[in-house]
Amino acid sequence: MLRLDYSGHGASGGQFENGSISAWTQDALTVIKAAVDGQLILVGSSMGGWIMLHVALALGPQISGMIGIAAAPDFTRDLMWRDLTAEQRDTLNRDGVILLDSEYDPEGYPVTKAFIEDGEKNLLMENPIDINCPVRLIQGMLDTEVPWETAVQLSHALTTSDVRGMPGKER
Repeated sequence: MLRLDYSGHGASGGQFENGSISAWTQDALTVIKAAVDGQLILVGSSMGGWIMLHVALALGPQISGMIGIAAAPDFTRDLMWRDLTAEQRDTLNRDGVILLDSEYDPEGYPVTKAFIEDGEKNLLMENPIDINCPVRLIQGMLDTEVPWETAVQLSHALTTSDVRGMPGKER
């Protein structure tokens, strides 16, 4: 088993505001290619679910299955940008960074304009996602961070015929 925290997350070094979907996807691919030989089952939670999809697209037949836990592809647009107030958008465009409230950090967490722009370059849900392995999507029906509708939309976007949603009562 191989697991990792993206830079700026968990036990990894670095600053969250210096990261991006592109960089974290590349980091994951680099670690996987260095440490794993053979088939993989990918597991990704929230943002990790988005990165998991990009990794699966890059590695194709090496992926034998995927488990998304409240997977949040395209969250920079669908769950961040769309929820920002006009004032927050103006601040982000002017200053290049804003602090968003977080239940995990009383000081909030920084979101950069570069992070949002990189997210736009990595959007997946607007087109079919060419994944051809079994996919299981676990999603809390009461999740306040990633709405259950995201899992439904993702299940429809995936090209695999073997996708199952597994709703949970909580987050």
